[in-house]
Amino acid sequence: MLVVGSRGLGGFGGLLLGSTGLQVATHAACPVVVVRPSDPHVAPGPEAGRVVVGVDGSQVSETALAFAVEQASWRGVGLTAVLSLAIPIFNGASHVGLTPQDVLLADSETGNALVNESLADWQVKYPDVDIRTRVDSAPAARALIDMSAGALLLVVGSRGLGGFRSLVLGSVSHSVLHHAHAPVAVVHPKA
Repeated sequence: MLVVGSRGLGGFGGLLLGSTGLQVATHAACPVVVVRPSDPHVAPGPEAGRVVVGVDGSQVSETALAFAVEQASWRGVGLTAVLSLAIPIFNGASHVGLTPQDVLLADSETGNALVNESLADWQVKYPDVDIRTRVDSAPAARALIDMSAGALLLVVGSRGLGGFRSLVLGSVSHSVLHHAHAPVAVVHPKA
């Protein structure tokens, strides 16, 4: 693991992450934790004192989840796995007669099943970790940023694009690095 600070010396005061932190988080071959100063104006959220991890069922997500569970166990704290569900766009016969709330409820049940399936083995392997799941209807970056308030660590995978996997952070990773209220760990997929 490589740990870096969050503020660069550049002229963009509104950004919470400097260019060095972003470059290291993008290119390092190991997990990178970007530590930012606490903001006294942000009240602790419901996941305060826990490790929070973004999950989506992908292999990148599984790698981040493995890191997050190990961190929670090592720290002696609980883990909250977060799956974001955006409200789907209604555009076809598959949603005829359904309200947005009907579809969100069905997607939420599917999401909970996905998260619980991802966590089953980890709950057996790490019985000392209190594992919670959260399925949120907000976009992934917004859900994770909101849940980072007071968290000990926010863990995300790094999903590159196409052939430039090692050169590009995914949009969620990029956004939480700039706006989260807790230290952020970016875990790269194993090559």
